[in-house]
Amino acid sequence: MSQLKSDLTQNESKSLSSVGAYISTDNVSYSEANRYYITELSSYHVGLFDYYWKKETNKTTERAAEILQEITKALTDWFGFDPINTPFKSSTDTINRPLDLTAKHTLLLEAFKKIEVENDTPEGAVYKQLQTGELNEIFRHTLAQNYQIELNKIDGITESEALGLANEIALGEPKINGVSLFKSTPTNLDQLPPSAIVTINDIPDANTGARYGDETIDNGIKSHDKNFIRGRVGGSLWLRDISGVISNDAQQDFGVYGVQSDKSRTLLEIVSSDFKTPKKP
Repeated sequence: MSQLKSDLTQNESKSLSSVGAYISTDNVSYSEANRYYITELSSYHVGLFDYYWKKETNKTTERAAEILQEITKALTDWFGFDPINTPFKSSTDTINRPLDLTAKHTLLLEAFKKIEVENDTPEGAVYKQLQTGELNEIFRHTLAQNYQIELNKIDGITESEALGLANEIALGEPKINGVSLFKSTPTNLDQLPPSAIVTINDIPDANTGARYGDETIDNGIKSHDKNFIRGRVGGSLWLRDISGVISNDAQQDFGVYGVQSDKSRTLLEIVSSDFKTPKKP
């Protein structure tokens, strides 16, 4: 078992103990070059190993290799790549879709570096917190939020794709021996309800159905004092959500209400003739 340490910036106040990697000699090639990538993200790796190694009573080479394997698996399952063995770019400017592991490493690294920590660097705080065995939620949820921002900057990446990739970080539950790295439960980045747009565009019989006012009714945020509907009319209910709309049963999951002047509501009957998922704008 060997250890690699590297200061990544010109900031001399950065602690060398907060970044680094432990490498199993079993995985070292003696016939060709070995490349390892010591970035700020390596603070998760080295912090975890130092914590579990200090607790270990059976300090053998074999046990060290086992701990290292458990840590590598946990981080790889969470990040989607092994940060110690995956290359990264020096800039996000040259990243294009589709994203490979190098691109994901680069964007997640950029997201991590933008986490604001009082009186410390993010990698320094990660290392120190891991010596207690648990991490603050900002090193998952805020990391995921920053990752989503970086993903949305890439041409060709849709809002839904960016959210999906970022949620893999936000909802990830990395564990060592069944014990989570985090104190709290993960939280979905998408906290907004779907937006719904009702459009009345078909009045089959002028004697039984009528409406007046703007053509489109939004999801209730605005006042609709000029919209009056009576009888049976036709129209469409369009739903849009960054996470996607799963159900195709509009009658079961959604309701249309008539709101009276006293703000009381009456559930109106929906006759569903066709339910289509609208194309992404």
